Amino acid sequence: MSAARQATAGAGQQRFGCGLVSGTDTPLRGREFAVTSSGHPTQAGRPEVTEVDFDSFPVVAKGRRFEDFEQGQVLWHHWGRTITSGDNALFSTATCNWNPLHLNAEYARALGHPDVVVNPMLVLCTVVGLSVEDLSEAGGPFLGMQDVVFHQPLYPGDTLTAGSEVVSAVGSSSRPRDGIVTWRTEARNQHGELVVSYRRTNLVAKRRPD
Repeated sequence: MSAARQATAGAGQQRFGCGLVSGTDTPLRGREFAVTSSGHPTQAGRPEVTEVDFDSFPVVAKGRRFEDFEQGQVLWHHWGRTITSGDNALFSTATCNWNPLHLNAEYARALGHPDVVVNPMLVLCTVVGLSVEDLSEAGGPFLGMQDVVFHQPLYPGDTLTAGSEVVSAVGSSSRPRDGIVTWRTEARNQHGELVVSYRRTNLVAKRRPD
């Protein structure tokens, strides 16, 4: 390393014609980096970033408002999620769900399953998460879920995709700045088979309050 170092006129700095990435043995060939007195490497000719002024970033609103929903509207959630055995074991353990159907493959096979059955609450939470960007990312109180039905088991390695339909969108008489929206969501596996369905209701802020 010392042979590659070249003296530089800048006080408190050293230049490297061929240095190493910190914590690795990967050479930085063909690029010149400076090491400041703080010990942080910066590419030569570029200023070291020491602070980030988060107040300088513009605030951008995300998510749909009440006016963006109408009865019968269908929204396909573009994210999909493959559930792994690790996801299932971690979720079941973290929630203290010790049902051997979710954690013991031999037990599950003895009951006719090809593998452990993915914890249904993990399935439900994952599907709700898939829908957030399209339905409730703008925020608003969660008012509940109804008619939750698990139609068939999900197994490690299966992939969930989901879509939602607007069941109703009405104004709130007690909170004129918000509306009440109910969606019916369905999730399917990679074979197109229905895995879970439910109805979810949220308060959604209006773009133009009454």
